[in-house]
Amino acid sequence: MNALLTKYQAIKEQEPKLRFVDVANKMAVSEAELLAAHIGKTEVVQLDNSQFVDLLKSFKKLNHVMALTRNKSVVNELKGAYEKLYVSEHGNSKMAMAINPKGIDLRIFLDKWRFAFAQKTEKLNSVQFFDHHGRAVHKVYTTPKSDLNAFDEIVDRFSLAEQSPSIEVQPYQASEEIELADNNIAVADFQQAWADLQDVHHFLGMLKKFNVSRTQALRLAGSQWVTQVSSQCLPAILEKARDYNVELMAFVGNEGMIQIFSGQVHKLKQMGEWYNVLDSDFNLHAKLDEFDSAYIVRKPTDKGTVVVSSVEFFNKQGETILTLFGYRQEGNASAADWDNLLTKIS
Repeated sequence: MNALLTKYQAIKEQEPKLRFVDVANKMAVSEAELLAAHIGKTEVVQLDNSQFVDLLKSFKKLNHVMALTRNKSVVNELKGAYEKLYVSEHGNSKMAMAINPKGIDLRIFLDKWRFAFAQKTEKLNSVQFFDHHGRAVHKVYTTPKSDLNAFDEIVDRFSLAEQSPSIEVQPYQASEEIELADNNIAVADFQQAWADLQDVHHFLGMLKKFNVSRTQALRLAGSQWVTQVSSQCLPAILEKARDYNVELMAFVGNEGMIQIFSGQVHKLKQMGEWYNVLDSDFNLHAKLDEFDSAYIVRKPTDKGTVVVSSVEFFNKQGETILTLFGYRQEGNASAADWDNLLTKIS
């Protein structure tokens, strides 16, 4: 038995409720390395990373799954069909989209993906994807409604011929984003460019053009477009959305994936350090003590004819950990009930 697996089992005996990722963190190894250590000892196999697109498309055969995407502070879990997957390439960059509003809705950045494993346990079957550093980017779990024969066929089809309990990951080093001083930014031009936005999808391009970070942009945009609110306002937003039947969209992502929920929320509950949505087809888990700042953000879209409002949450490193929008279909009016809700948030 390899050393990682021995240490893992010792920790689990002492703390049986500790999540797999938390055990990996406690062991100072990546989650992917720890999962690979189970190959040959439990039902874990490594899958072919050259066939990610076909693997993702094969999930449609499972009929019903739970898709999970997380970052350090927020977890998004959606149940439904994994379908309508479209792949595009731009230069050396490859991405995919599963466009299923009110279903499993995904934006996938395949260049960040490196490893895939299938795992079978007494309770759950899953396929789990990781980046070059061994960090989880996306996981797909079977449910009682899944076709388990199709799961076995997928594992057989995509398993690597050679299975090893050891993988090599790249050391992770957080990039240090050095902001220009505010007085080196053409603030008036930047604010005008914001006002002239024609599509919310052009927002990131605008940030690059003016060489501003996201949080710096929110600081410089002006009160017409941005209002800072309490970093702890998530429970109030979700409770008001529940009470007034407001449909919203919750974007949760990491460098390799963004997963989007659209719809109403119902069952809300604080459990320990996590604030949760616990609905039948959607779960959200938010570790509120890691929420450092939040802003109500307004951007023109639909050729500048509509202004959409979002709430963006950041951690201490200035990374986006959760974004909420009111639900609307492109080309339609802004979500008035959502905008009204935001007037009650401070």
